[in-house]
Amino acid sequence: MATVTQGMESSETRERRFFLIMSVVIALLTVAGFALNILRGQAVPNPPLVFHLHALAMLGWLVLAVSQSALAYRNDLKRHRLLGTIALAWLPVLVILGLAMTIASLRLHGGPPVLGTSEFLFVNSMHVASFAALTGVAVAMWRKTDWHRRLMLCGLASIGAPGIARLLPLTLFVPYVFPVLIVAAMVFPAAALVFDAQRTGRVHPAWLWGIGSVFAMLAIGELLAASSWGLEVTAGLVEGTPGADRPLWGYVPG
Repeated sequence: MATVTQGMESSETRERRFFLIMSVVIALLTVAGFALNILRGQAVPNPPLVFHLHALAMLGWLVLAVSQSALAYRNDLKRHRLLGTIALAWLPVLVILGLAMTIASLRLHGGPPVLGTSEFLFVNSMHVASFAALTGVAVAMWRKTDWHRRLMLCGLASIGAPGIARLLPLTLFVPYVFPVLIVAAMVFPAAALVFDAQRTGRVHPAWLWGIGSVFAMLAIGELLAASSWGLEVTAGLVEGTPGADRPLWGYVPG
């Protein structure tokens, strides 16, 4: 009996270590993408306050996510739950700033040139909604640790997509930039899915729900962006701002 228990604990430890490593990798790549953007001189000059607030909130979330994985690995569940409460309060702040950042960027310069203006508005907004939904459900299912940690990783990979995107040659993928960067971000949950399948002999349904929801939100965002209603909403938001001066569709700058 002691041998069986020890084997179970060893398997749980390996799983926790894997999720910690994945969290660290996603966080580092996300930060590296934005750092590279700054080093290349591609950051927005003299950005408005919301840009700084969004960056600080995002960095704080990455620190929280990695800390949570580290505490779970160490089996420090008391502090893990305490940070979980902080993260739950942090989540709506991150969502509000993400949406505010999207609108501010759209009005300031029309969003990234490789993305259409309407596409940037709606897909990015649905992306934020997907992250919030995944994370919220994961927190609600904290007692079911198998679902909790898998959905949390999907949410972290999703919110890390903008940073990871800056490590890719996005100009090569116009007009399919958003699908490419979402696929790139979902490589991490997909790798975890393979890890699970090799270890347990089955695919945990949390991966299918997590990855599937991200792609579902991408499809909904693209449909809204291409609709006449979506184009009208975008035009109304950028009317009279510098964002209205760029082409509606994604293009290769220069």
